[in-house]
Amino acid sequence: MSKCSMQKKIESLSRKYEELSEYEQQAVDFCNKWGVTMKVGSPKYEKPLWDDKEHYIFPVTLTKDGESMRIKFGQSLADGNKKPSEYDVLAAVCKYDIGSFEDFCSEFGYDEDSRKAERTYKACLKEWKDVERVFGGDGECLEELQEIS
Repeated sequence: MSKCSMQKKIESLSRKYEELSEYEQQAVDFCNKWGVTMKVGSPKYEKPLWDDKEHYIFPVTLTKDGESMRIKFGQSLADGNKKPSEYDVLAAVCKYDIGSFEDFCSEFGYDEDSRKAERTYKACLKEWKDVERVFGGDGECLEELQEIS
């Protein structure tokens, strides 16, 4: 890459950095500080566990210090097939222990006799365990992740 094209790329990234909202900036700063990378795959149009309407569902891989986790990120209907940002994903992941199935159902209004509730609970529990594994470490990283909402 020539020096001129490198300078243009740096200027473009600088402009993009300046245009970010406070929330987006918080997520980018978190990723930079902790060496978190995010890869977003091609979406599929399907029904997520949490809605009866189809959404674009993106496979997302988050990696930190050689540890990775993979999630399915359901984009909002308003954003359609727009690629999710670091903020979109980090704000959405399960960042707290969800407790027992009974606690989960009570907290989120699910019927304890529902198979859909059980599938959703298991998916959230797996996500929490992955978040804890990838970001838990010394606790400081997970605490900063929990501030992104």
